[in-house]
Amino acid sequence: MITLTLNKLKLELTLYRESNEKSKITSARVSILSALHLLQGSLDFEKGGEITNNLYRIYEYIKECVSDTAQKDDQKIKICIQIVSEIVEAWEQIG
Repeated sequence: MITLTLNKLKLELTLYRESNEKSKITSARVSILSALHLLQGSLDFEKGGEITNNLYRIYEYIKECVSDTAQKDDQKIKICIQIVSEIVEAWEQIG
C-alpha cells in the first residue's frame, strides 16, 4: 500500500508540475495532500527512529511546495519528484 501511495504521489506531482489549468492543478494538489496525509499517518515514530523523522520532514517539505498557491516553483517540484522517486526505489528494494 505504501509503494502504491508513493507512486500515486509521484504521478500527481508530475501532473501538478506539467499542468497549466487551474482545475487540474487544484485536483493534483488535493491528491498530493491526501497521499501525504496517508503516508505521514503510516509512520511509526517509536520503531522507525531517524528514518521516520526524515520521511516526516520530507513529506512536510513536499506539502510546503504544493501549498504555495500564489506561485508554482517548477524547480522545487522537480526536486520533490526526484525525492519521491528515490523513496519508491528504496521501498521496492525492501519489498
